[in-house]
Amino acid sequence: MLATYVLVNPDERLLDRSKIQTLGTSAVNFINKTSDSNLVQTFLKDTADNNQYGVKALENAIKAAGVLKVLKNEQDQNQIVSASVSNNLPGFPNYPFDSNSKASQLARSINTLIAEVQKFNKESRLIAPKKSVQVTGDSTLVDDDIAMKCLSFEGNQSYKISDLGNIQSLSMWVNIPEGVQGSLLEVESTSLYVNSTNGISSTWQKIYINGQQVNKSINWTAIPKNRWVFLHLEANNPFSGNIYLMSNSSSSHRLRGRIASVSFHKKPLSPTEIERDYQDKIGLFRPSYTIKIVPGPRYWQPSDPVVLMTGEVAKPTRNRDDERLRTDGLLQCKLLTQSIDLQSLPDNTLNIFVQFLSEFGNNPTEKIGFRQWANQPWNPFLLEWQVQLKGLEHNSQQTKNDKNKHTPSVNYDTNIFKDKYQLRVDGLEITPTDASANHFANYPDLYRGASFLSSSASMLLKDNLIDYLTKYLLPDYYQEQNISPDDQTEDYLVKNFNAVKGWYDQKNPTASDPFFTALRAYQQLQSLNGCLAQSLGGFSDALLTYSRTIQLDVNDNLLPTTGPAKEFLKNVQNTLELSSRLVPDSLLRSPLIGFDFSPIRLGGLKITDLRLVDTFGQVNVVLDTNNSREIVTSQPLTLPPTLTNVLSSHPIYLPPRLAQPARLNFRWLSATQPQGTRRSKSSKPDQEMNDTLATKPICGWVLPNNLDNSLTIYDDEGNALVMIDRTATLRSVPGHDYSEQEIKDIIARTNPYLKQMVRYLINQGPAFMSDFLTTVNAALQTIDPEGFAQNKAISLLVSRPLALVRSRINLDIQGIPAVSQNRISFSNDLFYNKFRTTQAFEKVKFPIRIGEYQQFNDSLVGYWVEKADDGTYKDSVFYAPQSCYVPHAKIKTLFDGPTDPTPDTPLNLEQTLEENTAQTLVMLIDPRGQVNATCGLLPAKSISIPPEQYLPALQAIEVTFLAAPLLSDLNPINDLDQIKLSLPEVPNYEWSWLGKDGTAWSNRPLVPFDSQSVYSSPQKIYDGWLKLTRKTETNE
Repeated sequence: MLATYVLVNPDERLLDRSKIQTLGTSAVNFINKTSDSNLVQTFLKDTADNNQYGVKALENAIKAAGVLKVLKNEQDQNQIVSASVSNNLPGFPNYPFDSNSKASQLARSINTLIAEVQKFNKESRLIAPKKSVQVTGDSTLVDDDIAMKCLSFEGNQSYKISDLGNIQSLSMWVNIPEGVQGSLLEVESTSLYVNSTNGISSTWQKIYINGQQVNKSINWTAIPKNRWVFLHLEANNPFSGNIYLMSNSSSSHRLRGRIASVSFHKKPLSPTEIERDYQDKIGLFRPSYTIKIVPGPRYWQPSDPVVLMTGEVAKPTRNRDDERLRTDGLLQCKLLTQSIDLQSLPDNTLNIFVQFLSEFGNNPTEKIGFRQWANQPWNPFLLEWQVQLKGLEHNSQQTKNDKNKHTPSVNYDTNIFKDKYQLRVDGLEITPTDASANHFANYPDLYRGASFLSSSASMLLKDNLIDYLTKYLLPDYYQEQNISPDDQTEDYLVKNFNAVKGWYDQKNPTASDPFFTALRAYQQLQSLNGCLAQSLGGFSDALLTYSRTIQLDVNDNLLPTTGPAKEFLKNVQNTLELSSRLVPDSLLRSPLIGFDFSPIRLGGLKITDLRLVDTFGQVNVVLDTNNSREIVTSQPLTLPPTLTNVLSSHPIYLPPRLAQPARLNFRWLSATQPQGTRRSKSSKPDQEMNDTLATKPICGWVLPNNLDNSLTIYDDEGNALVMIDRTATLRSVPGHDYSEQEIKDIIARTNPYLKQMVRYLINQGPAFMSDFLTTVNAALQTIDPEGFAQNKAISLLVSRPLALVRSRINLDIQGIPAVSQNRISFSNDLFYNKFRTTQAFEKVKFPIRIGEYQQFNDSLVGYWVEKADDGTYKDSVFYAPQSCYVPHAKIKTLFDGPTDPTPDTPLNLEQTLEENTAQTLVMLIDPRGQVNATCGLLPAKSISIPPEQYLPALQAIEVTFLAAPLLSDLNPINDLDQIKLSLPEVPNYEWSWLGKDGTAWSNRPLVPFDSQSVYSSPQKIYDGWLKLTRKTETNE
């Protein structure tokens, strides 16, 4: 950012030389004998190392940035087809951008991403069970009128699918043109094929075409052509080997046609499932992805304070007594009843016309076109304002730069919000504590500006009141007063307001009644004598010591036509023009050298001057030191009790905000660990989640068992891995007998983030494990995601599956941190020739609250803060903002102790605005809800996981819990004992008994217990587990 400082008086010095004595005698002498103009020019011409905001630094930044050029789809201008870089700009041909500029890096990344997306779009049409499909060959992804996107094979293209292992059936959507010849499908080293020579081979056990089974041999002509066909083929036994699509095993006999999808199954599908897949068009409409330009997460800047003025001063003369204004929106006009024949006008036509006009003026009931001015008209359009802000105190310091020179600076206390303010457990704002009263500046700072007026405040308020009363009050009025539907018009309240108000007054409403308040407000607005409202435009910008304005061209007509000064001017002109082309509107701001730099907006505001200026240049002083008026503040701007005394002279409270646009970033991270180790320079940053399943954030699953106080660990697909018992020891899951080494190998192969959590739980020991389970179960009692109904009978036995996910959170400002543009700061920057002054506001620690206590749709159970260097957990602490108190020191909740009745101890993160300070959170959540983040400075942020990224795994989870000893009949059925046990019915799930006889595991169905008295057969004590699995349809 280059700022041009222009002084009205050339002899006046801009730079403040009062603190240069620490620089040394020679430097002081040089500064004192050099003009401001030459000092500024030298400062701007300095190297980028010495001045990161000078011309050289800006040139380097432009070269490093480059220019990105994207080719867009003609039908969809948001879709990117390819990306490249450009070295030619208007007026700057062959500009020497860096070869490895940011634009070139981004272009390479975009093109790589486009290629990966295209590859995914093709391979996603080949679906294998729990396995990615390895394909060689080629096809073209094309648009289709029915399938939207599909694979097209043009007769010279085909696919070879590597061995998937033990496939027994497959389903495919194909579209074969009439008259083509070739091989549609062939399994290597088998007699399983579909081709134009022999049709569908008879070795397929079952053949379905469009959901209907065919019980005879099928020749090629029996397969419908020129339309989409659903084929399902089932082999007698599972087969393996390479599979060829659109060709045979010798890659010849290629077939021309289209494929929407091919699904491979390890087991046969039932006729019901096949019919369902056909009717629901399963596989015909596979998702396709494109690279599009979409808006990123928005930045937020605080709204400027708004002043509402009423009375004569706010009432314009224009249209004040104009009877042409009607409530129905129509314009009242004068009707001319006398006709004039223009062909036969007499000689005295002019006199007749003057007499005709006089009749309008003499008519006392008609004033259209005429107005008598008794006073000068008053039509205000501009508000000039001046305010005082008593803001946060800045600490004057003497800091050393890297040249070991003392630099005067005025910085914020980095711990001020930690020590003097608090973000409460249920608070939306950062509120002051008693200790904050002595942390404000002794003297207020002055700011001024101007903004255009708006007269729409009363109209907007009226419209909002009408909408509210029409929606919530009028239905009762219509019913009690028997108002017919034909009379219930949109403007009924406006036309019948007195009747409606009289009807409601008979109910004797209280002052706190919202309908009574709305009716009175509307009534007062009707008689309001003028109303103007306008924000103090530019106030937030003034806090950053700049104003937005149109910039004049950089020029100096007094310079000689040649020489170093002229070359420097030309260099500045070119650099600024080029930067404005790269970033439009980047230079539409000017420095405010007389204002104090206050990037953190907080404190007491006092309006000292308000002036209205009208279209004729008249001025009406609304407020100044000699004309004080009562200022009524809205409730959010009322001083809090802790600041009433210290800010009594500045009674308008401005809660903490960032004057510079900023945002709260809260994003899911992919569960896939990037390449490279955490400490290596070659490691890639964590990838954020997107719509593809490959970037889903779920690292694994945890299922608490309430019967035996254990945790079952599942991978991201819902497959059971190991179990952690109450002693914090790893065990095999029921149904397996893993050795100690096998358990270690299972953990070693699993997701690295899931592995870290398992190791953490084991290392904390039995006492932590017991309190951890208590914490998790207590948190789940306060979580009830919207639209989710939990089976209460099951929840007594086993808790809900919890997803282990990772997220990144930080506070992000738009661009680089704002620097002070005022006179003192600029002088210090120039004389000490190093870094521009930000007053270290980017180093201030702000609180961030994760989760919302007892908000049912907030699904956060707890979280750890991940260390950036090794992936372990910071301080080994588990934060559980939804849970009750537990005594373990490594588990933090909102309660201070066992006797604390109120959850009022905040669990807030500390986050600065500095780059590369984002924090990674490892969280246990119920994926069906959302996770909230609140910082009190910016709008809260909520994130959730799309159902398609967690539902398959959630449905695949099998639940087991110990049920022993159990007494049941000794009655062998199919060599297995029959277990009689009545259990609650779970929709779409079934119970079974998982038992062990010696070293052999068995899984048998359960039989409901018969409560009638019968002669009992021999009894046996059983030791095993109850197992709950999702029902699967059997083959008919």
